[in-house]
Amino acid sequence: MKKQRYFSPLAFAAVTALFFAGCFGALYLPKVTASGVRSGVDVCLGTLLPSLYPFMFLSAFAAEYGISERAGRALSPVTRRLFYLPGEAGVTVALSFVGGYPVGAVGTAALLRRGRITRAQAARMLCFCVNPGPSFLISAVGDALYGSRTVGLLLFCAQTASSLIIGITLGIFSRAADKRHGVAHGHAGIVRRSDVQATQRDFSSSFVLAAKDACSSAVTLSALVVTFSAFSALLLYALNLGSDSLPAAALRCVLEVTDGTAALRSLRLPLWTAALAVGWGGLCVHFQVYASLSDGVTFPPPLRFTAARTAAGALSAAITYALTRHFGTALGVFGGGEAITPQPSPTTIPGSAALLLCCVMFVVFIGEEIENNKIQNT
Repeated sequence: MKKQRYFSPLAFAAVTALFFAGCFGALYLPKVTASGVRSGVDVCLGTLLPSLYPFMFLSAFAAEYGISERAGRALSPVTRRLFYLPGEAGVTVALSFVGGYPVGAVGTAALLRRGRITRAQAARMLCFCVNPGPSFLISAVGDALYGSRTVGLLLFCAQTASSLIIGITLGIFSRAADKRHGVAHGHAGIVRRSDVQATQRDFSSSFVLAAKDACSSAVTLSALVVTFSAFSALLLYALNLGSDSLPAAALRCVLEVTDGTAALRSLRLPLWTAALAVGWGGLCVHFQVYASLSDGVTFPPPLRFTAARTAAGALSAAITYALTRHFGTALGVFGGGEAITPQPSPTTIPGSAALLLCCVMFVVFIGEEIENNKIQNT
């Protein structure tokens, strides 16, 4: 049994200081805190939930209805050759590109709990399976912030390409390491498919449980966004940074990706800066990932995860810069002019196509947690 980890004295002191600073801000700067909370709520209701909740429901429903194992078999050859991962990981890898930031982490944690992958494979997956989905990039960033769905599609292509590069590169290194150590196909410690019984429910039960799970995920996501938005407002006030300054935009990007990309757009900065921000994801996304890896699943080393997110952002920014150099005139969104005010956007055709695709590509692993909770409560 591994020894439980505790905060170091320095980390505990830092967290305690932040706690008392938050208490001070909530008590003595209520207007600043309230403005941050209102901003976070507006982002959740106007941008995030309309674009992400449908996918949360569809992915949960797909898992509950029990067809994900069949989709995993279809994706198995690609997963093994490209990423040097077991075939069962194919659904999680595919959904991580189209489902939004936390989906890949949730699927990876469930794979590890089921014994489908090793801890080393799980740590490797978390380096490239935490990605913004097309619903967020095309609807929330491209359409709502930049007024162009093409911009969102360009960002999605850049993000997908950067994650593929990281995943394939890590697979090559892992394959070489396994050959040196004599491990066959990287499958040490994997439970065979026949040892695990798939779970399938009827339509009505799947529908209700999927709605419950999607609602829980949406509440958690919204709570984190609102909390980080309030903290960002207090921090900007304490540092005396103007809301329209470059340092303020950089700080917002570090903390929360939606608020950060809106700040970058208001400053009319090049599109590659937005690609860097969404590749990094923000500490709010990092917290979502760590929250998904609960129930005894070992957290990835913070330095490795931070390095992976930084690399994803840098690669995405470089790819976006190259694409905008080639297509910038056609896109027509990189010049000056008035800043665009973020507005809620209706569902886009590419976003709808991604949601329908997710109905076929099924997440395997969310439903098991609901079943375990039901068993424990009986």
